[in-house]
Amino acid sequence: MKPPFIFNDNGDVTVYRNIAAVNDYIEIIDVVNGAYTIYDYEGQRLHAIVQGRNISLQEDTKSLGKADELKNILETYLINVCILEPDTKDQSLQWLIEQMMYFLEV
Repeated sequence: MKPPFIFNDNGDVTVYRNIAAVNDYIEIIDVVNGAYTIYDYEGQRLHAIVQGRNISLQEDTKSLGKADELKNILETYLINVCILEPDTKDQSLQWLIEQMMYFLEV
């Protein structure tokens, strides 16, 4: 599991540099309600687990190879918020995450 962590809430995407930022900004009730699909820097899907007042993340070993899924989510989001032009698609996943971090990091 490699940070940053990318949280997708039905197309609304946010990136968090580390688990401390996740705990600062993500509401536990949203985790309990399953509001997010979560990924790491390499596109591995993660599970959020509530432990008291904190959230921890674990790899979802049943969902390997989700890099293309994350890439599509990020391309769509970055185009929708006018950070990425439609004709500049097909960038690497890491490049897309870097764009998210530069413009939208929490």
